[in-house]
Amino acid sequence: MPDRSRTRRRGLFLWMFFIILLLVSYTIYWFYMANQLTIGVEDWIDDQREAGYRMEHGGLDMSGFPYRFNLDVTAPDVTTPDGAWRVQGEKLTLVMQPWNWSHVISYSNGRHIITNPDGEEIIATAQGAQGSFSWDEESITRISLVADMLDATQDNAPIVSGQGFYLHVSPFPEAPEDLRIRTGFTTLNLPEAPRDAQWLGTTAGPVDAPIRISRGMTLLETGGDIKAAIRALNPEFSTPLTQISWGPLKAKLKTDGLGLDGLDRPSGALNVRLEDIDALKTAIAASGDLTEDKAIALDAFKAGPRTETSFLPFIFKDGKAKFMFLTVAELDPVF
Repeated sequence: MPDRSRTRRRGLFLWMFFIILLLVSYTIYWFYMANQLTIGVEDWIDDQREAGYRMEHGGLDMSGFPYRFNLDVTAPDVTTPDGAWRVQGEKLTLVMQPWNWSHVISYSNGRHIITNPDGEEIIATAQGAQGSFSWDEESITRISLVADMLDATQDNAPIVSGQGFYLHVSPFPEAPEDLRIRTGFTTLNLPEAPRDAQWLGTTAGPVDAPIRISRGMTLLETGGDIKAAIRALNPEFSTPLTQISWGPLKAKLKTDGLGLDGLDRPSGALNVRLEDIDALKTAIAASGDLTEDKAIALDAFKAGPRTETSFLPFIFKDGKAKFMFLTVAELDPVF
């Protein structure tokens, strides 16, 4: 009987020793990796400075033991090599999990000052601003940016504000050389309506746009002269169903491929479906902007099939945008 008691105590002691050893080992691992991460960020900042960027901050602070690595960068301040753009923030937080070295989450809330090439300062305030970045041995596999609220002003005058912004970017699963994008927002408020479309009003949303850009990942990885790369790769833009709500405009868009012609003008077809056409026509008429061509186009939409799968095409060709037999716009080169 005493032998059994000693055996149990010995087994309990071994388990306690193993647990303590495991905790001590993990603690050493966490603090060692936290130090390595901090050094890695400092080295990356030095590399950017050597590349011409002016990068300053108010300090780096690592926390998060034991579940994560939280690196707080206070007062980040970045200026591009040519001095044209400068971004200043209150704090940037980078988060990594100890068991996943290919995923970083970032938080950047509060007040940001953006200085443009003209020396003008834009004050951007963000709430719920979060980024997620994943990668593998070859390249970035996913970038996600979201914000619950964004507000931008210049000289105390509003530029734009809104809620529910999101942007998700990744390679297309079935074709890794293509770029998959999903972007949109819940609400977007503008200080004034578009000059040539006052009937749209100042509030847009919701907007949801799933987009595919053929050879988009290849384009991003090419670097260098972006115009030359676009001309060489000839990427095409497609969307299975983009939904837009802006004032009286309720539209759904589809396209299998929009690209650029030899003169860098949009080329292809955009299929459009309009909802609540009577309200849209009334709003355009009330603004005094209902031309004969617009009335004909709206009547054509109303007279067409009204099923969920029914869309009418806008054709972009030879520098013109056409709907049926009407030329609705002249198309300038994109660049």
